[in-house]
Amino acid sequence: MNFASIWKLPVFFACENNQYAEATPSWYAVSVEDIADRPASYNIPGFIFDGMDVFQVYEAQKKLLLEQEKDLGPNIIGIKNLQIPWSFSCRSN
Repeated sequence: MNFASIWKLPVFFACENNQYAEATPSWYAVSVEDIADRPASYNIPGFIFDGMDVFQVYEAQKKLLLEQEKDLGPNIIGIKNLQIPWSFSCRSN
């Protein structure tokens, strides 16, 4: 991200956040509320969307990509969704 910011590369980052790192909730292990806020320190604009609303994410990506063609420089979107409870294997049998 630092390299993309310094050189104003037209990179589009998408960060899917299911709010867990395997079995650890992100509120317990991450110092910021939204992971997509971290690139602000590299002067990269970040936007956060509800990943459960496919149409909102699609429209947001389309809009940002069109703006990025004019502007150049990196962007990031944070897509918040929910982890399916049975999707990890840290369970006892």
